[in-house]
Amino acid sequence: MNSNSLLFALLFDLAASFLLVYMVARTAKSKGRGAITWGVLALVSATIVTGFAIFMRPRGLAAETPYRAKPLSLLAYVGGIASQLWGFSALPIDSSMSDQQLVDALTGQASVGALMIVGSGLLLMNAAVGNEKISAASPSDQ
Repeated sequence: MNSNSLLFALLFDLAASFLLVYMVARTAKSKGRGAITWGVLALVSATIVTGFAIFMRPRGLAAETPYRAKPLSLLAYVGGIASQLWGFSALPIDSSMSDQQLVDALTGQASVGALMIVGSGLLLMNAAVGNEKISAASPSDQ
């Protein structure tokens, strides 16, 4: 197997992760929260913090004013989580493998495919957060 495809899959996942951190920080800022705080939190646990960024109310919105996340954002977020779980479960690893067998399995073609599925889940979560940023900028869409 060509190691370039594994390197591409890892770089794709890394770029999608940093894009997700940026999108979470941008969405939090558009909703009146601190972008740096939310960016650092997203670095620690992007999947959970993305959910919080989607569901948070914009600051300054009256408590009696209803605010809901867009259905497309929820669908993309749930799809992203499902894609990540599917990708990680598709990795060909077993607890009884030796170190060399584990390295061989993780550099195989099936692992590259699984990592690309995980990256697509990250991109779906990017779309979910980006959609909420747009809706926070124009509250008339609600």
